Amino acid sequence: MRGVALGICVAGLALGMLTGMAQAAPKHQDLDRLAGDAETWLQREATTRHPGSTALARVRAPDPRLRLQPCSQVEFFLPPGGEPWGTGSVGARCPGERAWSLYMGYDISLRGPALVATRALRNGQPLAPTDGRMALIDYRSSPTGYLQDSALLGHSSLTMPLQAGQPFRLEQLRRRALVKAGQRVRVVLDGGAFQVSQEAIAQQQGSLGDVIRLKTPSGRIIHATVESEGRARIRP
Repeated sequence: MRGVALGICVAGLALGMLTGMAQAAPKHQDLDRLAGDAETWLQREATTRHPGSTALARVRAPDPRLRLQPCSQVEFFLPPGGEPWGTGSVGARCPGERAWSLYMGYDISLRGPALVATRALRNGQPLAPTDGRMALIDYRSSPTGYLQDSALLGHSSLTMPLQAGQPFRLEQLRRRALVKAGQRVRVVLDGGAFQVSQEAIAQQQGSLGDVIRLKTPSGRIIHATVESEGRARIRP
């Protein structure tokens, strides 16, 4: 009898634990936590796309009246053309039989490296690589528009004045074409331990650092980076 009583007691305890676990399981997705996880994802995405930067994201949680099935593997994504900077919408979806998806608005600020002017520069002034230095700045527009390669200042002039310490943006530069469409260009293939070069015909105009299309004598279209007048390079 004592063994039977002990068995009943253990069974009752196990049933009580299972019942407690069932009661503790969330009935709906935690929307505040969903927004927090989206912030973490956005910050990681921003610093991955823009090395050397730091990010701070704020995501607005969905309407608390929304009832979603709990999801242990939420996937976050940006819509086509979306960028982890400024304001926008980040998507969240739950795969599986009880799938759902939604968008949440976000604000994200970035601080990262960019070239800034070493001195006051006037409108139309020809530039040299020494006119810029690297600094950490708060990105006020898309990070992709800020210069980080001082070589790009060469063969360029300004379309607006800059004060010392102000960042350079691509849209502020008037860049001289080093290759013109239809021009014969010496293309160098850099294979690391060896180099091969041949002539090709430029299919478009290009300035220093631009990737342009060229046609080889065999008719093949290739892409190479302009590195000087009449010269481009293909890197592995």
